[in-house]
Amino acid sequence: MIYAYSTPVAEERQRYLIRGPQSDRLSSYIERYRPCTSVPVHDHKTPYVSFVLVGGYDEWFGQQKYECREGTLTIHPAGDRHSNTIFGMPTREMYFSIHPNLYSSLSQVGLLQTRTDTRRADLSQLMQKAIREVAEPDSLSVLILESLVVEAVVTAQRLARTCCDAPRWPARVEEYLRSHLHTEPCLGEVEREFGRDGSYLARIFRQHYGVTMGDFVRSLRVEQALRMLSSTEQSIGEISAELGFSDQSHFGRVFRRHTGMTPLAYRKTTSNSRFRTLDLN
Repeated sequence: MIYAYSTPVAEERQRYLIRGPQSDRLSSYIERYRPCTSVPVHDHKTPYVSFVLVGGYDEWFGQQKYECREGTLTIHPAGDRHSNTIFGMPTREMYFSIHPNLYSSLSQVGLLQTRTDTRRADLSQLMQKAIREVAEPDSLSVLILESLVVEAVVTAQRLARTCCDAPRWPARVEEYLRSHLHTEPCLGEVEREFGRDGSYLARIFRQHYGVTMGDFVRSLRVEQALRMLSSTEQSIGEISAELGFSDQSHFGRVFRRHTGMTPLAYRKTTSNSRFRTLDLN
């Protein structure tokens, strides 16, 4: 069995995956879930980090529900019993299992002890870089993936410790930017929308998310492009135009900067022929 479940998972749960680089510290995968399927209550013997690439699911801890949609990075400590309900759309997730050698180092500074969910552009950019290392690994991919995952864990759990002091403006600006994804962000329009000084909003947004508003929108567009490339048959030119890029060349440059791959190369890695059934027995 590839995954270290301490509670058996039902056989009818069928997943497909790309097995990425493996080491005695970290294992990596890109996995796909069928729409409207469920994963019964289970737990994991080792902590793991997941990042939703496409689609999403509800994760249940008893009566408590967490919504994990595109761009959600979740840190799961070992032994947390939970179940999952996949949304009504194909879902892909990148998954990193943290083995004892790496866990020992991180736990000494209080990491991987609590569940953490977050959606931040800087974390999405880290995970977008990880896609290439999982899908097209070379001799350095294990080292690169470990550094990306550790940085993501540190950033997410540091943020969780201080989130109670976070201002309300960044979340409101994020919501606005998400609803205007296909247009270029204009500081004057943001200023008029919120009735606050644009420079102030830009500054606290960058302090909170670690990126500028413009970089945040580009990251969202790349997330959307990942979904469209893997779950639709639209041409790369059509996707580029729909997401508001100036032309296909511009789209290709931005996509490659975020993921290390061209749009065509990513589409090939997520085609059905690259996935195999995961044997849960």
